Amino acid sequence: MAVGNGGTPNPPDPPAPAPSPGPSSPGRGQRLRAWVRGHGPQTLAGGLIVAVAAAAAGAFVTGLFDSGGNEPAEKPPVNGGPSRPGADGPLRDCIGGACQGQDPSAFGCNADAQVLAERTEPVRLQLKYSPTCRAAWGRILEAGIGDQVVISPAVGKAAKAVISSGHDNYTKMVAAEGQFRLTACAEADESSGSPAWTRFCVDAGPENVSRAPVSGAAEAAHR
Repeated sequence: MAVGNGGTPNPPDPPAPAPSPGPSSPGRGQRLRAWVRGHGPQTLAGGLIVAVAAAAAGAFVTGLFDSGGNEPAEKPPVNGGPSRPGADGPLRDCIGGACQGQDPSAFGCNADAQVLAERTEPVRLQLKYSPTCRAAWGRILEAGIGDQVVISPAVGKAAKAVISSGHDNYTKMVAAEGQFRLTACAEADESSGSPAWTRFCVDAGPENVSRAPVSGAAEAAHR
């Protein structure tokens, strides 16, 4: 405390005045209202729409190109049922009517193939049969491009194969169950004129199976 000349204490100094508040800065709400007044509500709505569209587009692109995790599940096998080893590894079984239109090599039916009927002149023609698959197919060998082989069951669809390269080909399978009757025919290509031969056939049924020679090794070699 300060003391005066007469020994009387001086009164305390008055407190310093508080600084006068300056102009307050506008809050976020005030700035937004001022911006809307200056630009109009249409501009605000347009900006919101653009922002939402950009977010949606980003999510779509991420869905297209995201390769992390989410690996696809393994596809279930087609034509369910047991499998067995065939000419090219474990393959699905087919029996009788289920073999109709199928490749004998792909289903391993050539593994126990028998020749039920055959001719060797003027070209080689075979009627093949699988006891396991209970199905048959025709084969033509030592022939020319354009020549073809047709196998026809007494009941059901026929199958045909044309030689497009090399000298042999074979048909898809037809069912051969019960008291089946089959006919296989070789037909020459006549597109380039009159061939030396035109058509000949062989036929077979269940009575030929017991004495038919097994030819699985030959079939596998020729596919």
